[in-house]
Amino acid sequence: MRRLLIIIAISLAATGLRAGTIIYEQGGAKLSASMEVGAFYGKAGNINFGFGIVDARTREVRTPRANTAEGYLKPKLLGEFTSSEIGTFYSRFSGVGTLSRGDGDLGGGTQGDEQDIDAEEYMAGWRSGDLMPGLGKDTLDISIGAQDFKIGTGFLVADGNTDAFGDAAAWLLPRNAFKRTAIARFNTKPVRGDLFYLKADKQHDSTQLGGVNIEYEKKGAFSVGATYMDIFSAIDDLNVRHGLQTADVRFTLKHLTGAPGLSFSGEFAKQFGEGRSVDYDAYG
Repeated sequence: MRRLLIIIAISLAATGLRAGTIIYEQGGAKLSASMEVGAFYGKAGNINFGFGIVDARTREVRTPRANTAEGYLKPKLLGEFTSSEIGTFYSRFSGVGTLSRGDGDLGGGTQGDEQDIDAEEYMAGWRSGDLMPGLGKDTLDISIGAQDFKIGTGFLVADGNTDAFGDAAAWLLPRNAFKRTAIARFNTKPVRGDLFYLKADKQHDSTQLGGVNIEYEKKGAFSVGATYMDIFSAIDDLNVRHGLQTADVRFTLKHLTGAPGLSFSGEFAKQFGEGRSVDYDAYG
């Protein structure tokens, strides 16, 4: 039985908008830019044990051998204005151009003829700066718009876009932003947390959820966290989610004795609630 998988991937990514090139800076105002680039080529045989690729949209079974290629460009802009009297107002914008070629990705999310240009992040926010001196710098951070949001390792919440179907680049996953958000972050080290509202893209059934997350970290030693969230709206075309509630606890141990570079982490989530003629009772 033939088995073959060849993958070539190239990713040139800025570590963040703050690490980008400053194109304007005067007084408390600053504008910076960066570019993220990714490319992928893969060749595979005996896909799904010879059954072939199953198209996620049509359920059509396609070739058991595939050549697939993807690429994307992701320009980013970050603007800030900082003042000791008002803190920092900031905004972030990124766009993404993608394409998929060949036989599409092996999971059936693309067919190999897609390309797309779209906005990714477009958001605005405010950080408290030194306005709360007894609590530390940037104790409060409030933002709205389309933006990335991740809790812990991303076990429950990490990606608001599926990067499939007409979006292209389903393997590289250049899109992560939730389409609509309102997030309040607080940080009073060693305790930090988030209050959040998120809406995902239509391939995630336009899922809307809200919740609270809190974490405690002893620097260089360990961290613990807990999250509660409620999915109060979802179309439920692809997944049954409407009415699903989740409670989650997690931990990470760092710099274990005798192995400074080693860490150990774990997470437990309990799901419950009632949906459209569905009762939820699960854990992971």
